[in-house]
Amino acid sequence: MKFKKFFSAFFLAYAIFNFSNITSAEENISSEEVTKTEVQEYSATGEYRIGDDDTRSSAKLKALNDAKRKIAEQIGVYVESYSEMNNFHLDKDFVRTVATAMIKIKSEETKFSENGTLCEVFIVATADTNIKNIDAVIKEYQEKTPQEQVIKALELAGIYEWNGHYYKVFNEGMNWYSANKSCKEVGGHLVSITSREEQAAVQSIILYSGKKQNFYWTGGYIIENGKWQWITREEFSYTNWAKGEPNNDLGNEFILSIYNSGEWNDCPADGINHIPDMDFFKLENAGFICEWENFNDIKTKN
Repeated sequence: MKFKKFFSAFFLAYAIFNFSNITSAEENISSEEVTKTEVQEYSATGEYRIGDDDTRSSAKLKALNDAKRKIAEQIGVYVESYSEMNNFHLDKDFVRTVATAMIKIKSEETKFSENGTLCEVFIVATADTNIKNIDAVIKEYQEKTPQEQVIKALELAGIYEWNGHYYKVFNEGMNWYSANKSCKEVGGHLVSITSREEQAAVQSIILYSGKKQNFYWTGGYIIENGKWQWITREEFSYTNWAKGEPNNDLGNEFILSIYNSGEWNDCPADGINHIPDMDFFKLENAGFICEWENFNDIKTKN
């Protein structure tokens, strides 16, 4: 992974957040607030949809990580409040990373669905919200190398790097047009897959993200002359169509989707949830994959 230009957006806090600032800020906080220890309890249920290549152990780990991310968001509300109080303006991903580091799991309970396709992990965790202890967590994080910081933060955000590009699986059910708009809003575009190696990388990302949806929208579509092209105008030379595809079965299948197995299929842009007995393709079972050309393109939705 290349790291030369990664820090302008993500680590603004790294440049302005130093411990002389912490000391001066704490002078404006009462000693009672500084020394008070508040161990708060949080709970969350993480989910992971089990694929053919998963074991129960790997499914449990991924569901546990999902639960941790949810609790990090809850703790992050406090950490953001603390950072605003001290006028540090910490980056949201930095706050989420700090919050995750504060999680101490108290108990966990694992449950598998009767058909064995879904793993759920319910956890109860605590976090010490004492200001000085938060400072210690932030210091420990900042002492990591820049590469370790970036990797940790990207993983927590569900973003994966391959060959200098960045990818994220979104599990929000919507049609192709809305998915295309959502990717643009975060600075990217719907994924384009132009080689066997990139196909393997995208398949791995879908697997690691839990295979939570049946299929995912990509940036492939048919233009007027009947040829397929990518939304990025990259060459459409590599393909990974499922057997018998593309077949334009409905007469309006001009969008390229990818099954959670990695194989490609042609679909209508609005999904095919209007066809009886086709629950597999309902929009609630659709996701989409965003791709960013470089790190600095990544934006956070408001």
